[in-house]
Amino acid sequence: MLWAEIVYWIGVLCATGCAYDLVVRRRDATLWRRSLQAFVLLFLSWPGIAGYLIFIRCRKTK
Repeated sequence: MLWAEIVYWIGVLCATGCAYDLVVRRRDATLWRRSLQAFVLLFLSWPGIAGYLIFIRCRKTK
C-alpha cells in the first residue's frame, strides 16, 4: 500500500511539472489547446506523462 502511494505522488508531481511546461513554456499552440492538453495530462497521470514525452516534448525539440 505504501509503494502505491509513493508511485501515485511521484506521478502527480511529474504530471504537474509537465503541465507547467505545456501551459507556460510552450507558445506554439493556442491557450485553450494548451489548457486542454494540461487537463488531460493531469487526469491521466502516468499515461499522460508518457504521451507528453513521446508526442509533445520530442516534437518541440525538433
